[in-house]
Amino acid sequence: GAALALTLLGVVALSQGDYDRAAALHEEGRALHQALGDDWGLAESLSRLGMIAVLRDDNATGRALLHEGLALCRATENRSGLALALRFLGILAEREGDAATARNRHEESLAVFRALGDRNSIAGALNKLGQIAASQFQDYAQARTLYEESLTISREIGSRSAQHNNLSCLGNLYRIQGDYAAARAC
Repeated sequence: GAALALTLLGVVALSQGDYDRAAALHEEGRALHQALGDDWGLAESLSRLGMIAVLRDDNATGRALLHEGLALCRATENRSGLALALRFLGILAEREGDAATARNRHEESLAVFRALGDRNSIAGALNKLGQIAASQFQDYAQARTLYEESLTISREIGSRSAQHNNLSCLGNLYRIQGDYAAARAC
């Protein structure tokens, strides 16, 4: 009831860019889940609080919350919280220059998003993996495949911002490879 409502309100606040309100709502939800002995909900709250910390560039707090959330998500089989924690642990690893860990975390999150059928998050994970393949491993063929799959999904779900992002990434990829005609076509 109330704990779930707090989580949903936190999601809405975050989507509106209000990190302070989102964090306060998720913190309140965390306390309520803990008081109720609801480990599944607690795992979700921890993952979301970790995500907010990372978005605020508080990497140490984000890492601690995400690892705590990740362990609890695995224990409770909370797949949505698990995918979120893995995604943001991947972002942290990338920030810290650990490309292999970043790729592994994003691949794990992609697998969970696929199992959940979350097409928007699948497209986002594919794009992020494309960025890592191109910038960290110079694997341009793999990056192109990932961007194209992400673009296809983005078109199917009607996400113009994701389409634009994928086309921009593809254009940059072609530019890096010296294929200026293909870059302009994006």
